Amino acid sequence: MVFSTTYIRWDTFEFEDLGNDYSCTYQLIYKIMSDGKFKDKVYHLRIKATWREDLRLKSITEERL
Repeated sequence: MVFSTTYIRWDTFEFEDLGNDYSCTYQLIYKIMSDGKFKDKVYHLRIKATWREDLRLKSITEERL
Protein backbone atom coordinates (compact mmCIF):
# COMPACT_ATOMS: atom_id res chain seq x y z
CA MET A 1 0.00 0.00 0.00
CA VAL A 2 1.21 3.50 -0.84
CA PHE A 3 0.09 6.70 0.85
CA SER A 4 1.24 10.32 0.99
CA THR A 5 1.41 13.17 3.45
CA THR A 6 1.82 16.90 2.95
CA TYR A 7 3.32 19.38 5.37
CA ILE A 8 3.17 23.13 4.69
CA ARG A 9 6.00 25.15 6.23
CA TRP A 10 3.79 28.01 7.46
CA ASP A 11 6.83 30.06 8.50
CA THR A 12 7.63 30.46 4.76
CA PHE A 13 4.12 31.54 3.70
CA GLU A 14 4.04 34.90 1.90
CA PHE A 15 0.93 36.65 0.58
CA GLU A 16 0.71 39.60 -1.82
CA ASP A 17 -2.28 41.60 -3.07
CA LEU A 18 -1.81 42.18 -6.82
CA GLY A 19 -4.88 44.37 -7.33
CA ASN A 20 -7.42 42.02 -8.94
CA ASP A 21 -5.40 38.88 -8.08
CA TYR A 22 -3.57 37.50 -5.07
CA SER A 23 -0.21 35.73 -4.98
CA CYS A 24 1.08 33.33 -2.36
CA THR A 25 4.31 31.38 -2.04
CA TYR A 26 5.29 28.76 0.50
CA GLN A 27 7.47 25.74 1.01
CA LEU A 28 5.98 22.30 1.19
CA ILE A 29 7.26 18.85 2.15
CA TYR A 30 5.52 16.06 0.23
CA LYS A 31 6.15 12.46 1.25
CA ILE A 32 5.14 9.31 -0.63
CA MET A 33 5.46 6.30 1.66
CA SER A 34 5.28 2.62 0.86
CA ASP A 35 4.71 -0.51 2.93
CA GLY A 36 8.29 -1.61 2.23
CA LYS A 37 8.26 -2.71 -1.42
CA PHE A 38 9.51 0.67 -2.64
CA LYS A 39 11.77 3.31 -1.17
CA ASP A 40 9.93 6.27 0.39
CA LYS A 41 10.21 9.51 -1.58
CA VAL A 42 10.43 12.96 0.00
CA TYR A 43 10.08 16.16 -2.03
CA HIS A 44 10.91 19.63 -0.76
CA LEU A 45 8.98 22.09 -2.93
CA ARG A 46 8.36 25.81 -3.28
CA ILE A 47 4.78 26.48 -4.37
CA LYS A 48 3.80 29.69 -6.16
CA ALA A 49 0.09 30.25 -6.73
CA THR A 50 -2.00 33.08 -8.14
CA TRP A 51 -5.65 33.37 -7.16
CA ARG A 52 -8.32 35.46 -8.85
CA GLU A 53 -10.34 38.03 -6.96
CA ASP A 54 -13.18 35.47 -6.57
CA LEU A 55 -10.59 33.07 -4.99
CA ARG A 56 -10.46 30.70 -7.96
CA LEU A 57 -7.02 29.34 -8.73
CA LYS A 58 -5.50 31.11 -11.72
CA SER A 59 -2.05 29.47 -11.86
CA ILE A 60 0.23 27.30 -9.76
CA THR A 61 3.83 26.18 -10.12
CA GLU A 62 6.13 24.03 -8.06
CA GLU A 63 9.90 24.14 -7.85
CA ARG A 64 12.06 21.47 -6.25
CA LEU A 65 14.38 22.77 -3.57
